[in-house]
Amino acid sequence: MKKSSSGFTLIEVLMVIALIGILAGVVISVINPTKTQSIARDGIRKENLAKLASAVEAYRQAEGKYPTNAQSSDIASVFRTVYVKNWPDGVNDKGILDPAWNYFYNYIASTDEFAVNVQESGKTGWCFKYYPRWGVVKECNGSCGASAANGTCN
Repeated sequence: MKKSSSGFTLIEVLMVIALIGILAGVVISVINPTKTQSIARDGIRKENLAKLASAVEAYRQAEGKYPTNAQSSDIASVFRTVYVKNWPDGVNDKGILDPAWNYFYNYIASTDEFAVNVQESGKTGWCFKYYPRWGVVKECNGSCGASAANGTCN
């Protein structure tokens, strides 16, 4: 009498598990979730800058001048109550509020111009910056921070 056995051997099952593990490792390394999240946060930062710039330009159209630096931080000012009700939070690359304010949205104004900028993910000294003469958000190196109220972008 012949015995028939159906099913997989232990070796076959182990080979399939090993193959699935190798494929999962390759997929995770290709996707690189940390880099993907940084790219997504940078996209949000650029969009927030564009919205802030649009609000500043709308204020200028209505009021005839750009809001002052003090108005940008005074939550009771017309600029903050009408044009920018919620200033974007500085969120770091781990997705939490940045206590060091490295990702703070800087607004710098003078009498006839302004700039807004925020640090870029993973690139020291790089930022996204909006300047009215450009009309778009640009990626800049070295001309960032609280003293960046000029139209330079390296």
